[in-house]
Amino acid sequence: MNKETIFIDVDETLARTIEDWVYPIINSTYWTNFSFNTTTGYRDVFWEYIQENNKPISLQKKIEIFKNAIAQDDGKNQIRPVSGSVKKILELSKWYNLEMLTARHPDLIKYTIWWAKDKFNWSINKILSSNCCHWWKITKLDICNTKWVKIMIEDDIDYALELAKWWILVYLLKKPWNEKRDETHKNIKKVDWWEELKI
Repeated sequence: MNKETIFIDVDETLARTIEDWVYPIINSTYWTNFSFNTTTGYRDVFWEYIQENNKPISLQKKIEIFKNAIAQDDGKNQIRPVSGSVKKILELSKWYNLEMLTARHPDLIKYTIWWAKDKFNWSINKILSSNCCHWWKITKLDICNTKWVKIMIEDDIDYALELAKWWILVYLLKKPWNEKRDETHKNIKKVDWWEELKI
């Protein structure tokens, strides 16, 4: 039986990346005080507050910080899954083909696959990387359309809105950076937590 594919974002949708690794490293390196619960612009806004020589750090430096933070977990798998995600992923995998779609750098794909296999008991077997934080021009929308995938689980409302306009059903998990955004779309279903998600 051919199962319908669902794409699932990784960071803060499946993995507690910024809370467990990125923020602790940034806070200790740059004397900042970032926290998950006070983040209002997860995708990029908080980077403006990290400065070297009185200037915001470069895109290359941002990528380097994130890659290094994740790399420190390689072989340890100590980044925790988002609460409720494991049970729901195991449930969904009975009926759907589950694949990760992330803006993580391609250098992190091997690590991400092994992290997911460890945390989700081999229920997610594949990962695709978009260009959202990098230099090539392949977006999450491009990948969804190329693969004919019509369901995405996401935490970023900007991505959700872009996908929804192209008839992709997006389940948007509530996070501090999207809960005050009031944009709506008939193809976006907002859910407070994984346990509430019904497909």
